[in-house]
Amino acid sequence: MAQSAVVGGEAATGARHRTTSLMIVEKPATQIKVSQGRNNANRTISAALGAAMEMRVRTIQTLLFIAALLISQIASAAEGVPFPDLDTEGYCTALVSKMLVKTEQQIERDKCLLEERALRARLEPFWYLVKRTESDRLKKNYLTEVRFQTYLTVNSFVASALGMACLDGRVFCSPDEPPATTALSAFRSDYYCYLGSTDAQSDKFRNCSTAEKKRKEQLAKYWTKIPGAKKDWCIGWAFRRDFLPFQVLSNCVAEDIGTECLKQTRKCHPG
Repeated sequence: MAQSAVVGGEAATGARHRTTSLMIVEKPATQIKVSQGRNNANRTISAALGAAMEMRVRTIQTLLFIAALLISQIASAAEGVPFPDLDTEGYCTALVSKMLVKTEQQIERDKCLLEERALRARLEPFWYLVKRTESDRLKKNYLTEVRFQTYLTVNSFVASALGMACLDGRVFCSPDEPPATTALSAFRSDYYCYLGSTDAQSDKFRNCSTAEKKRKEQLAKYWTKIPGAKKDWCIGWAFRRDFLPFQVLSNCVAEDIGTECLKQTRKCHPG
């Protein structure tokens, strides 16, 4: 019996040793699995954080892009000058009212409305360039009658403002090649600047001369494409006036430059 007890005890002790050995062997494998799980979790978290950061950057970029597109509208809103919403249906109906054939009258009316919508789409992006004084003049002097309820009325105001924006660099407009520097060399601005300040060394005289030089350089970029008859008229106007010649010429041809932009014969976009 004692021998059996000893044998049994040894067997039990051996079993415990084997169990302990298994536990010792199994413990590192468990730790490896836990470690792998933690690494996988960390990679998942890192990937999620990276995706979230990328999404945030894209969202910010999108918001900045939208803000840039809305700058012109914000500028107009700040001025309190909404784009004119004209009664083009009334204008087009009145335009064809004397036509005798009703079917032709309807066709021409629909054509008129289509042209008005297309013109509005070209003008509206550049409306923010129109000064408040000009928009008030447009509303007061032109938009009170049905015959002026056409975007052809608005066109000249936008074209002039757009042309001036080309000349002073607020809007990029593709220049003529080569610039017409020689054609404008007959004008001398110093005399007219001297009329405003008899001291040729004064800041007023220097500022005047600098501004006129810049106007000449800008004007030379767009002078070639101006119609010949319009050039002659503007030159005659500049010579007959005791005003700064390149300022007069710039104001005179601004609408022509802007019209080229609106007709897309000259590429123009915000600077």
